[in-house]
Amino acid sequence: MFLLLMVSNVVGSYVLMLTVSPYFIATFFAGFYLFGYLLFSLKCSKCGTPIVKNELHLFGVNTHMWIPIPRKTCANCGARLD
Repeated sequence: MFLLLMVSNVVGSYVLMLTVSPYFIATFFAGFYLFGYLLFSLKCSKCGTPIVKNELHLFGVNTHMWIPIPRKTCANCGARLD
């Protein structure tokens, strides 16, 4: 059943890609890329750390993760990000 669902999604995506204008697809991906670039270029005004870089504590391990939802305070210095 799962394999049938995967095949139908691939075929449906291919048919949709052929019927949609290539200019629409190019514009969509260009906009998506631009949004991602602008989001990842936002930095804290005090220390310069990217806003979307957050510290993650999971199972006793501290690591950094790029989370696309900005926080209200900087993960590095704690300054407000207004």
